[in-house]
Amino acid sequence: MTTLMNIQKYEAYFHDGILVDIEQNRENVTISLISMQMNPEDLVDNITLSYDRTIRGKLHLDKVENIKIDGKVCTDLKMLFDNGDIFSLEIEEHKVILDVIWQTLRPKRKIEEDSRIEIMAEEIYWENPNMVDPFWFKEPSLPEFASRPHFHHLNPEAKDKNEKYFDRNGNKVAQGSIASCLIPSKLKNVPPEALPHESIPEIPISEYALEFHDGELLDIEQNQDHIALTILSAEIKPEIIIKDASLVKNGRMKGKLHFDRVLFVTKNRKVMEELKMEADLAEISYIKFFSNNQLEISIKWESYFPTYHRLKSDLIEIGAQKIYWEPLI
Repeated sequence: MTTLMNIQKYEAYFHDGILVDIEQNRENVTISLISMQMNPEDLVDNITLSYDRTIRGKLHLDKVENIKIDGKVCTDLKMLFDNGDIFSLEIEEHKVILDVIWQTLRPKRKIEEDSRIEIMAEEIYWENPNMVDPFWFKEPSLPEFASRPHFHHLNPEAKDKNEKYFDRNGNKVAQGSIASCLIPSKLKNVPPEALPHESIPEIPISEYALEFHDGELLDIEQNQDHIALTILSAEIKPEIIIKDASLVKNGRMKGKLHFDRVLFVTKNRKVMEELKMEADLAEISYIKFFSNNQLEISIKWESYFPTYHRLKSDLIEIGAQKIYWEPLI
């Protein structure tokens, strides 16, 4: 369901928001925007806020008459860099002014130039899709992922991980499903060889660390100086050849990552004595192996009661005298 609303009432909330994408189809322009965080009590319209309490939606400008960037007339409007911080947004009946500070995200976040975009159009309206996360990168901002970013289409009404996303046809699909990845139409190609992912020979599973993005942390076991993480990868893409790891249902890798004779554990850079599950479910953002005895795992704790919402994110680092993989069937 799509809700049309008078977005002018919320212009101020787009300061420090994000310009996500610009699409132009002949004389029509669509601008995807994310506001800053809002207090739900400030809403006077019946709209859906994102999990992070922002408005996410699309500003449609139909029958465009004139486009200017920094005072210069242009015919083609597109994203100049990966995204943009919104400094100000002004919406009039037939005119939009957007001041944006451009950013490069990959392989490293970098502030670029700023621009003023002015568009005159016959009709301007706002589309507030009934979805929590309709257009945003899900790949981590790490060099290893520079050539692999994709979008997900989140299902805000999801009641379990098996219906967390929508595919291109609007069907509900599971977290980590290949079908859930919506590849951006405009994506810079970064040659994989330019940003190699180093695997650790002593830990064969490290060769496939990138495949655990959008996977799951299923369990944490700790017994004195031994820790075991039960993890499940995302669905393995057809072009990925798995040489020395078995696959389970839905073409995923499942197993226990063992840490024998643990040397240290930190969470968000703070030393921890005990590591435990803090929610029933945790999405894996990434796993990064630093050596044969040290790794980092970024996770997002989730709940599906009554529907999907993110609880918090944690960055866990573990060092051990030995790290090894136990496959599970």
